[in-house]
Amino acid sequence: MTTVLITHNAVIADIADKIIKIKNGTVVDVIRNKNPKKAAEIVW
Repeated sequence: MTTVLITHNAVIADIADKIIKIKNGTVVDVIRNKNPKKAAEIVW
């Protein structure tokens, strides 16, 4: 299953397998997170 989450909160990116950064409608970076955190580990 794939879930797409769009946010301006960079802390949430820690739970993602892949982070895609977009600026002005263009992909500027793709980052693979080899050690994603569990949602319970994130300080909301």
